[in-house]
Order: sequence, then C-alpha cells, then structure tokens
Amino acid sequence: MGIYKKVGYILTIFIAICIGYLIYRFADELGLQHNSGTIFSLLITFWFVINEILSILENIGRMGVELPNFLKNILTELKNGVNNKDL
Repeated sequence: MGIYKKVGYILTIFIAICIGYLIYRFADELGLQHNSGTIFSLLITFWFVINEILSILENIGRMGVELPNFLKNILTELKNGVNNKDL
C-alpha cells in the first residue's frame, strides 16, 4: 500500500504543478494578479512533507522512543484538531 500512496503523492503534485501553471498562464486573461507559477504546487508539496514528518514522529513514539515534550504537545494538538473537525 505504501508504494501506491507514494505514486498518488507524485501524481497529485504533478497535477498541482499543471494547475499552478494554468493559473499562472491565464491569470492576466482572467483579470487576476498572480506573479508566481509555483505557489500552488509548493503548498501541496509542503502539506505532504509535513504530513510525512508527523507520521514518522508518530511511528517513532509508537516504537517506544521518548519524544521531547514540545513534539508530544504538537502531535497531540494536531491529532485533536483533525479529529474534532466537522466535515
């Protein structure tokens, strides 16, 4: 399953790059001020990177490695924030 997840990440980033390029390309025609062609894909990529870092830290904690208190607090807050979202 992990390989499918990574391929999905790559495809999502590729699509984000394409969408970002289209927004950059047609911004003038739509009357939008858009100076960067990469902001959309960078946001998506950073989201995936942060998500993977949090997952790694969570797995390290499950293996019994003692995490610093500030990391535990951040992980707890992020988990509670995601779990309490009304969809």
